[in-house]
Amino acid sequence: MFQRVRLAGPIPRQCSYYDCNRPSWCIWSDEEKRWLRDLAARHGADQCTLVDTESFCRPVIDVLPDLRAVRCFGMSAFEKVDIRDYANVNDLAAHFMRRIDRPAYRIKAMAECENCHLRRTWLCCQGCMGYKMVEIEKMNAERGE
Repeated sequence: MFQRVRLAGPIPRQCSYYDCNRPSWCIWSDEEKRWLRDLAARHGADQCTLVDTESFCRPVIDVLPDLRAVRCFGMSAFEKVDIRDYANVNDLAAHFMRRIDRPAYRIKAMAECENCHLRRTWLCCQGCMGYKMVEIEKMNAERGE
């Protein structure tokens, strides 16, 4: 599920910005970390989400034309709920955090993640939760959800 990433290709004109989560800092080699820090320094660290120690992911709720919502694009195949069943966006986000985030943060991408403080405190989700759909579904079924 989680593999070492290698940078390839030319240096981008702008530092990459992701609206989802950040890649886990531990996947980069020391050389790649230096390269990323330099890249962020040249393009403005506030415009770059590649350089960080936290890889957290909170619901970015997408509302579909039929008024159903998904937690995010990556989890859109997992569950769709009717927004009219929730009092507000906070209640909707809480639903997705209970059904998706809570089990997802318990799933370890690698053995090294077992004792990671960032994972245990929900500051590192170890990549896109979409890759954990099958395991999340199993955990919810075991809990009777």
